[in-house]
Amino acid sequence: AASSQAKLLFVAATLGQALGDFESTWPMIEESRELFEQLGDRQGIADSLATGGLIALGQGRPDEGLALMLEAADIDLELGNKWGSAGMLGFSAMVPFGQGDLARARLLAERGLSLAREVGAGDVLYATLHPLAAVALAEGDHDRAARLFEESLTLSAEVGEASNVAYCLEGLATIAASEGRLERAARLWGSAEAILEPIEVIAYPYATDRTLHDQQVAAARERLNQETWTRAWAEGRAMTTEQAIEYALEKEATL
Repeated sequence: AASSQAKLLFVAATLGQALGDFESTWPMIEESRELFEQLGDRQGIADSLATGGLIALGQGRPDEGLALMLEAADIDLELGNKWGSAGMLGFSAMVPFGQGDLARARLLAERGLSLAREVGAGDVLYATLHPLAAVALAEGDHDRAARLFEESLTLSAEVGEASNVAYCLEGLATIAASEGRLERAARLWGSAEAILEPIEVIAYPYATDRTLHDQQVAAARERLNQETWTRAWAEGRAMTTEQAIEYALEKEATL
């Protein structure tokens, strides 16, 4: 009975967290973890720590969130669950990234990427590629950032992970804008916006704070004729997901 209760609480908290409910889910995940500890279920403990970390992030407690996620990653690794550990390390990387500690963010993401490549897990690879791409972009290494976003985009498309497709399109849009290819940036941002609109679930820690994204879009919009910008954005919004991916991956794109 305790085992079933622990699992039910974990599932309820994980679903609630994904829908952005960070308040009522915290007591649930705490109780779930306590029950898993009483049962001596190490995988259950790791899973509840992982969700607890994401909830703490959502509540605006990044240091506590990071500590919980790293503890989860360590237990996963100890249990031979490289898949779980890789995902947690990828998610964890976005905490120091958000605090401006690019070196630590890169280190965590690279550890996660290495584990994900070991197990060949495409569904976790993109979660580790994205933070690495964000770090490269912040460091001004646009070529590396583009390669990482493109690989993450391709993998996300293969496993049908629409929200991550959109975040990769946004990353490539930011690169295009920084290179002065503003119409291309507007199309990519527009297509990402259309993909994200119907999605209610917030699956990634890097998805919650949109401040930097909004600043980047606003800065690019100011540098282009309004009519041209509006038209390009609408063209992006009108693309299917497949068309947007194909457009993003065009090597000789000049616009």
